[in-house]
Amino acid sequence: MVNPIGIISLTVLLILGIILVVGITLIVYKVIYNFVIKKRLSQGIVDGRQWPSPKSVLISVFAVILLIIIVVFSIGFFNQDTSSIKTNYNMVCNVVTHTSDELDGTAMGIYKNAYSTGKLSGYTKQEKTKGNFHYVCFKSDDGYDALHPAFVMFVEYIGSDEFEGYMDISSIDSGADSWVYGSSCGEISDYYFVAGNFDYDATSCTYTLGLFNNYSELEKAYDNQILENVDEVFEITIDMN
Repeated sequence: MVNPIGIISLTVLLILGIILVVGITLIVYKVIYNFVIKKRLSQGIVDGRQWPSPKSVLISVFAVILLIIIVVFSIGFFNQDTSSIKTNYNMVCNVVTHTSDELDGTAMGIYKNAYSTGKLSGYTKQEKTKGNFHYVCFKSDDGYDALHPAFVMFVEYIGSDEFEGYMDISSIDSGADSWVYGSSCGEISDYYFVAGNFDYDATSCTYTLGLFNNYSELEKAYDNQILENVDEVFEITIDMN
């Protein structure tokens, strides 16, 4: 991790160094400038090559120093180790859920067509029917980052009953601990979208979806953050090992 105090100290030293260099350059130039001007006047020379004024020299020195700083920082930026950036992205641990209507207009909306086409480049597909639910899960074959999740999943209710609302809960397991990452609720959707990333400690994600005939029971369940009095339940654990 970058030390912010070290960056501040380096910046202060850099600024002080620039001021010192500019100050010394300006003083030396002004001494030489005054000496040459006085010598010419004492010799009666009033024409010939004109020396730049101290103000012009000051501007030129600042411009040169600024150009050097830009070049140095540009070289450092383009030669940096991008593997560390990828590692930081892989430390992201989150789960995102959307209904089919919510998915449009979000960052994850680019994966919407994967459900209808059954294809997603760079991912391995798993498709199965569990009871009255059908799901399609795509797991990444390679690394992942904020825009390319470790897994993408679509869950659809294929039964014949009608419901008033849904609630889902996403929990993450790190082996030693398991904690609820988040939950959502709302009106019934054509399908439910789930995407997630894991850091190096997290090993799996459990997604639970509950469908309710009674909206008041849904509200109670959401307030308590417990899926109870549910009419239909779907649950799956996605192992990323």
